[in-house]
Amino acid sequence: MKKVVLIILTILILAICILVIFYGKRQGIIVGRYVTNEHYRYSPVELNGDIYFPSNYDFKDNKELKSIGHLGVKDKRSINDILLDVGEILVEKEDRDHIHFTVIDDNPMSYSKVNYLQDLSFIKSNIDKYNSFVLCNDRDTAEARIIIEKDVIVKLQETFGTIKYNKEDFNNCDDIYYI
Repeated sequence: MKKVVLIILTILILAICILVIFYGKRQGIIVGRYVTNEHYRYSPVELNGDIYFPSNYDFKDNKELKSIGHLGVKDKRSINDILLDVGEILVEKEDRDHIHFTVIDDNPMSYSKVNYLQDLSFIKSNIDKYNSFVLCNDRDTAEARIIIEKDVIVKLQETFGTIKYNKEDFNNCDDIYYI
C-alpha cells in the first residue's frame, strides 16, 4: 500500500512540475506589477517605475499595439509569477513613454500614467464636459459609488493640485477610491 501511495505522489509531483515548467516557459517576462494585494482588476499598477491607474482610454486600433511583457501580482515569488500571470501588457507602437497600456486577459483593462490623468489640460477638458462625477472604490461595487458635484472637484484640484504617487504609498491601504 505504501508503494502505491508513493508512486501516485511521485507521479502527481512530476506532473505538477511539468505543468509549472511548461506554463512558465509559455508566459512572458513580468514587466509590471499590481501595487496592492487585493481587488486586482482596479488596483494601481507599477510599470518601469511609474504608477498607473485604471482608465477608460480607448485603444482605437488593436493592430497598432505591441506586447512589452506581462502583468504580475504584487507578491514577487517565482511560483506566483508562474501561476498567477495576470495578462499580457500591450502598448501603442508609437507610444515610447507607455502613457497608456491595456492588459489582455479574460477581462481586458486599460491603464494610464498618473501624470497623464493629472495633467491640467486633461482635467480641464473633463471638468468642462461633465457637471458631476462619481467617486467609486477599487471593488467597483454600486454601494461604494458617490456622486460629487463639479464644484467639489474644482476645489479639490485647486487645493491639492498634482499629487506625486509612489509604489510605497499603497503598502498599507485597504481600499482605493477613484473619481
